[in-house]
Amino acid sequence: MTSEAILSILDFLLRGSVPYDKVGYTADRSRFKAYRLVIVDSGFFAHPPTSVPQVNEWITNAVTDHEGHKHNLPVLFGNSDVERLGDTIVVHSDVIATAWFFLTRLEETLTNDRDRHGRFLAKHSIALRYGFLDRPILDEYGEWLRGLLGVNNSPHHLGAIYLTHDIDRVTLYRNLQGTLGAIKRTLLGHNEFPALFRALSQNAEADPLFTFEDMIHLDALLPNATVIYFLKSAAFNHSLYDKPLYHLGDKDSLRMLSKICATNAHLGWHSSYHAATSRDRLYRDMKDLVQQMGHHNIKIKDDMVPHRSHYLRSPAPQHFTWLAQIGIRHDFTLAYPDCIGFRAGTCHPYPWIDPMTGQVTTLTIHPLTLMDVTLSDEQYMHLKQDEAYQQATRIINTVAWHGGELTMLWHNNSFRTDITDNYHPKLYRELIDFLGIKSHEQ
Repeated sequence: MTSEAILSILDFLLRGSVPYDKVGYTADRSRFKAYRLVIVDSGFFAHPPTSVPQVNEWITNAVTDHEGHKHNLPVLFGNSDVERLGDTIVVHSDVIATAWFFLTRLEETLTNDRDRHGRFLAKHSIALRYGFLDRPILDEYGEWLRGLLGVNNSPHHLGAIYLTHDIDRVTLYRNLQGTLGAIKRTLLGHNEFPALFRALSQNAEADPLFTFEDMIHLDALLPNATVIYFLKSAAFNHSLYDKPLYHLGDKDSLRMLSKICATNAHLGWHSSYHAATSRDRLYRDMKDLVQQMGHHNIKIKDDMVPHRSHYLRSPAPQHFTWLAQIGIRHDFTLAYPDCIGFRAGTCHPYPWIDPMTGQVTTLTIHPLTLMDVTLSDEQYMHLKQDEAYQQATRIINTVAWHGGELTMLWHNNSFRTDITDNYHPKLYRELIDFLGIKSHEQ
C-alpha cells in the first residue's frame, strides 16, 4: 500500500470535500487529535496482498455513529465503533481497507473460483453472500463519512450516461460460418433458407443482426448520453469464442461504420477472448485494430480508445494494469456476467490501483451497470421482460440516488426482430424512455 493509493482512495470517498491533512489513517491514538476525522488502521495492510485478514464474520452489523444513530453499513475490517474525541471523529471501521478490497477486486485474487471462461462470478462474492450486491456500498460509506464532516452529499440525479454496444458479429448469414450454420440448421429441420436467401441476395440491412439503424434511432432519443460501439480486432490466434471474425475493411463492416460515424458515437476496442490473459496479446490486439482503423480512414474521437474485454473477461489481477501500460485510459468491463449489481462497490468511475503493487495507474474504471444477457440468459438471471424492467429501473434509481455514472451494454444481436421471444428491443426502448424521464428530473 502506497501513500499515493491512500490519497486516491480518500479522494474517491470524500470527493475532495476536505483537505487531506485533516483526515488521518492511523491506529496511533496519540495522533488522533491532529485530525478532524480518523479512520483507524486495522492492520490490514501489514499483510501481503495474497494473505489479507479474514473478513469479519459479523459483516452485517450496523455502524453506530458518535451520536448513537445506526447506519446499515457492513463492516469488513476493524469494528463498528465510532467515537468523538473533542473535535475529532474516530471511525473504527477500516473504510480504507474496505475500499481497497472492492476497488482493486482483491477478493478475486484470493480465490480460484472461476467459471469456464475464467470469470469470477457474483455467486461467489462476499457482496451477494451478505446481501448487499445491489448497493454501491463504497458510495454509501463515502456519503456517511462526508455527513460526519458536515459536507453536502451527492446530488440525487444521474451523472454521465453511457449507452454501449459490443459488436461481436456484424451479420448472421453474410459470412461463411453463418451460411454453413444456416444450412446445417435447415437440414436438422429449422428452415432458414428464406432468411438466408434474403440476407445474401440483398444489402446487409436484410440480415437479422444488421440492426444498426434501429440502435442509432433508439440511442438518439437520449441526446445527453455518450454512445460507444466496441469493435473486435481480427488479427491472430483467436479463440472459437471470438468467431466469426470480421475485418473493418469488409463491405458490411464499412457499411456499419458509415452509419455509426455519421452520428456522434465513439468507437471503442473489444479485445479478444485470449487477450485478457496476456499483455502481449492485448498490445497486438489493440495495435491491429488501430492499424485497421487508420488504413480505412476511420477516425477516433478525442484520440480516446475506450476498452471492454470479450465475455467481460478479467481473469488475471494484473489485467487492468496491463491495459494502463499499453496506453488505454478508459475501461468499461467491470461487471458480473451472472447478476446485476455493483461489483466494485460503486457506481462512480475511479482510477485503477494495482492490488499487488499499490500503484495508482492512469486507467479509469467505468463500472458496467446493466447488460442485456445478464437479465435474460438462461444461465444467468433469466428474467421475464417485466421482471427485467423492474430490476433494471431499480438499479438505475440507485445509481441516480448516489449521483453515479450509468453504463448499459446491449449487443446488436439483441435488437433482432425475427425471434418472437426476444424482448430486448422493447425493453431497451422502455429503459431509454425511463432514462429520458430521469434526465428531465435533474
